[in-house]
Amino acid sequence: MKSGKRFWLTTAAVVVCSLVAPLVLGSGNTTVWMFSGFDALIVLGLCLLMGYTGQISIGQAAFFGIGAYSVAILSGKDHWPMPASMAVGVILAAVVSLLIGGAIFRLSGHFLALGTLAFGYVVSAVMGQSQLTGGAVGISGIPVLSFLGHSFSSSSPVFSAYVIWAIVVICMIGFHFMLRSPAGMALHAIRDDEVAASSLGVGVLRYKLQVFAISAAIAALAGALYAPYLSYISSEPFGVSASIQFLLMAAIGGMGLSGAVVGAVVVSFLGQGLTDLSAHFTGMNPGTLELFAYGLLLVVVMLISWDRLKLDVLLSSLIGRRGTALVTDGSQAQTSLKSAHEQ
Repeated sequence: MKSGKRFWLTTAAVVVCSLVAPLVLGSGNTTVWMFSGFDALIVLGLCLLMGYTGQISIGQAAFFGIGAYSVAILSGKDHWPMPASMAVGVILAAVVSLLIGGAIFRLSGHFLALGTLAFGYVVSAVMGQSQLTGGAVGISGIPVLSFLGHSFSSSSPVFSAYVIWAIVVICMIGFHFMLRSPAGMALHAIRDDEVAASSLGVGVLRYKLQVFAISAAIAALAGALYAPYLSYISSEPFGVSASIQFLLMAAIGGMGLSGAVVGAVVVSFLGQGLTDLSAHFTGMNPGTLELFAYGLLLVVVMLISWDRLKLDVLLSSLIGRRGTALVTDGSQAQTSLKSAHEQ
């Protein structure tokens, strides 16, 4: 099955699940489905960054927090209109990513991952200790986002789930068309052979920075929606452990756009299942069981080739004819390089 057809089949499945899931799931599972939408948004940007530029980011939760705290501070404390504070959060995350990306992307290998890890730790520490962000106590009383006569809040989980998953589907389709554009061909060329792409005149650093800014902006958008949904935030959801969990979601899904959604849903419901399971074991901390399971799952993913563990391919195979993983051969790499060069 061609990758384009596989994408549309998977997207159709996501749309159907988005419409049906909030109606058939119980209140608890609907909330999990809702939060998996936030995760899917963040992982979509992460898969775009890692899958097409080869850059490992362990700081996506920091951008998630920048979006959330921008809304909490500007709308919660300074009474800005919600759309304005959301826009500020998204733009601020994109600008910050460009500022740090210029330095971090000059690194490579483990040093690149350590650079984003350090950034995540710094932002998490500032959020947890600064008076502006409320320190460890956090910020409460964040106004609810309302439109179409409904409120995007925890009191309206079904409507909120429809909204967040509609945004996820829109981002999936937008990224899909972007990757099929001349700029997308340049990203394919960078993914296939960065040195060859650079020798043909492709601005490798420029494209990496642009994709990093897009992934940061998407994560900040998720945070800007997360804050009014709960009406309260603290620094805990924006730590490095959350960034590692986003990496796990991307790895499970296989680094593709549709796989990002599948990975986010699988890990989100796995976490809820582990929490319920831990309730049956006296003295067992749910967080401990989750960390153990996530670590074990990450090791399994690292040991098994991603080409044999692409859940998006499996999903499209179940709803269409048998799918085969996309094989990037020499001819495809040359096509990508040629298209990027012609741009």
